[in-house]
Amino acid sequence: RSMADAVVREGKGNGTGRETWPASLVLFQYLKRTIKDFSRYVVVEVGAGTGYLSLNLAKHGAKKVVATDHDSAILKNLRQSVHINKVQKNMRVYKWDWNLGMPSVLTDLLSSHGPKKKKKGLGRGISNAHD
Repeated sequence: RSMADAVVREGKGNGTGRETWPASLVLFQYLKRTIKDFSRYVVVEVGAGTGYLSLNLAKHGAKKVVATDHDSAILKNLRQSVHINKVQKNMRVYKWDWNLGMPSVLTDLLSSHGPKKKKKGLGRGISNAHD
């Protein structure tokens, strides 16, 4: 039996993060087809918005998922989605204003998965739009 995708709430907050971008849908479908076991993956999503990608990776068993954004309303909405989808065990949400550098929680996470660990980066439709 296939696991259902995460429930995502849209329309909260300002800017580009109020809706799920098609690139997130496509990237998740690709990852689901190509990765059979997400349990060894640590994921950091920059500019998570509605959190579609992060929520789905957490729901499908990623070891740890960190979703970041800068808008307070978007972050509140994303935290509510974490609870709705019951992924509190392996997913956290943090504020990250790209103009202020990387928050210590992320530098700690990345260093704990150290230079000897393999790291892969994926990108999808990131925009730095200003109001």
